[in-house]
Order: sequence, then structure tokens, then C-alpha cells
Amino acid sequence: MINNENSYSPFLVVINVGSSTIKMAIYQVGENKLALKERCSTEREISVFIESFKELISGRKGKIVAVAHRLVAVDSSLSTPAVISERMLSELIETEYLAPLHNPFTISIIKICQEIFAQHVLQTIHSDSEFFKELPDIVSDYAVSKNISSHTDLVKKGFHGFAHKSMLLTLRKSIKTDKVLKRCGEFQKILTIQLGSGCSICAINNDSPIDISMGSSTNEGLIMSNRSGDVDTLAILKLLQDKTISIDQLVKELNQSSGLLGLTGSTGDMSQVTQGESKNYQDAINKYCYRIRKYMGAYVAVLGGVDCILIGGGVGKNSQLIRSKIFQDWHWLSMFHDEDNQRQINAKLNDISASGSKVKILVCDIDEEQLIAEDSFNLISEFYS
Repeated sequence: MINNENSYSPFLVVINVGSSTIKMAIYQVGENKLALKERCSTEREISVFIESFKELISGRKGKIVAVAHRLVAVDSSLSTPAVISERMLSELIETEYLAPLHNPFTISIIKICQEIFAQHVLQTIHSDSEFFKELPDIVSDYAVSKNISSHTDLVKKGFHGFAHKSMLLTLRKSIKTDKVLKRCGEFQKILTIQLGSGCSICAINNDSPIDISMGSSTNEGLIMSNRSGDVDTLAILKLLQDKTISIDQLVKELNQSSGLLGLTGSTGDMSQVTQGESKNYQDAINKYCYRIRKYMGAYVAVLGGVDCILIGGGVGKNSQLIRSKIFQDWHWLSMFHDEDNQRQINAKLNDISASGSKVKILVCDIDEEQLIAEDSFNLISEFYS
């Protein structure tokens, strides 16, 4: 139910294509501000999306001034946020291979919105890698020959940028109002952990990301619902050399049939995996958590310590079992967690640190749509000023 809408104010819509769902939000545009009016989430099925989208914009279609899209991966030469033109759309199509689960679907939705709104509504694109554009060369460059690097855009781009940035901003806002966090002083060495269908971990120093587990594509790093994460490239290439599998089939297997699904043989849904009792399910959980702990340890070393760890996403927020496995046995770091005595800091943040822990462990709500809406609002303001 929509209340208190100014009949003269325009609207901005955000469409966020994830690996398992599509999130949408509509905001009323006021003078230098955005007011959230409605959110919804739907499965990744075009016909279902169209129905839900039309319902979301019902009665507002003529007042929508922009539709903002999160695009997981873009070529390093493309600058975002940007207003989508036909030329840019052609360039985006060429980046579909970087995020095979996401980009083709997002581009299909952009085309659908073009049909719905014709040229009357601006569409904007927002790269999930933008947060990591200043990664140091020591992190972003791969140790490959010039013959390889000169023929491809092979640098660590990093993804889940809006998720990691959202957690960081939530922490910064909460420090201003929470007495306990204030007493801890300024957190400078931070880990943010995004665990959903896609998973990643980011090391942040002085509010700047210095490393991220995802790389040139969305398949590097942690074990995910359907994606493998780190895997030996030469072992995979041997399959192609022996013609055991085609390139297209290999891409599909690594991105859609691996990860938790590959380990369990039946599901990539962590809520189902944690309920299972078979050895495959227990092994999958242990391998999933081990990979996270391995990256945590590496990033603690890179940062030279850690002041605060933020964890979010569907799995990170909802699975106490996974959190307990991730945060156990860090006594050498003077880090202890206690789910039973968690403290709610605000609507977006819960403290699960144990008394005496020198590292704050915080469960955080993530709002990617808000950040995308703000980026789009700032961009389209230039067109209407």
C-alpha cells in the first residue's frame, strides 16, 4: 500500500539482478532526497519479472524518470555510473562472459525496459566493481605473461561492491550513535563478508578496499551456491585439451553446477544444506567454512590485524551455524563471538562479539538498492538541472 505520495513528484526504480533473485525498489524523488516507497523480490524468470515489475510501477509509469540497473561486471575501460545508450548497450553485451549468471539476464531486462518506456525514461548502469577501482597494482595484476595480459582484460576487478560498501557505511553511521561502538574508537582495519548465493570477502583499510576475494570474473574466491570459487586453471584446461568437455559446457558447470551444488550433488541452497544429515552435506559445510576462514586469515595478515568484522547476505545474516563455524577458534587473535548474548545496535546491525573480544563481530543488513538509487539520482540530476 502506497501512502503520502506527492502526485507531482517523479519516481526512480532500481532493478538488482542477483544470482538467485531479482530485487526491485521504487523511490520518490524529492528535492535533494529519495524516499523509499516499495520493495519487492522475485525469482529469476523473465515472465515473472515482467509481471512483478508492471505491478510495481502501476499508477506511476508516467512519472518514472529513471530505471537504475546493477550490472555485476563491466570491462575496465567502461566508466560507471552512466546513462545507457545504444552504443553502451552493445559494449555491455560484450562483457556477458565476465558474469555469465548475471550480465545476460540484466541486459535482457534493460531491453525489456526500453520496450516498456521507449525513450521517455533514462536508464542508468551501475557497476558492482566500482568500489574496487582503486585496488593497488600489487593486488589487481595477475602474474601472467604479457602475451596473455595484452590480449585480455585480465585484472582483478572485484564484485559485490555495493554489498561491501553498504556494510561499511552502516558501520560508520552506527558508530556515531552507539555508545559501545564509540568507545571502541575508530575502526580502521575491517573485514566485510558477503554470504548469499554469491560469496566474497573484502579487506578494508581506512575506508578503502585493499583486496577482494573475487577476481577478474565472479568465479574466483570463496565457495558459493553454484560457483566453484578458486580452482586450478591448468587442471581445467586439461579437460579442454583432452576434449572431455566443451568450452560452453565447462563455463556452465563452473558457474551453475559447482560450489555447494557440486559438493552436495543435490542443492546449492545453504538453508537446505544445513538441515541435511548426509556426509556430503556436512563435508560441503566444512569446506565452505574452511575457505572463508582461510581468506579471513590471509586478509588479517594483509591488514596487519583487524578491528572489526561485518558479515551479511542471506547466509551470513540468517545462519547461526555457519557463523559459529566461521568464528570459532580465533583466540590467538583475541577474537571471541557469542550468539547467545548478541546485542542489537540498531535495525541494521547486531553485535555478536563476546565480552572481552578485541575484535568486533557484527551481523549487518545490506541495502544495495539504496546505494544504486543514490548513484542514479546524482547522475540524472545533471540531465534535469
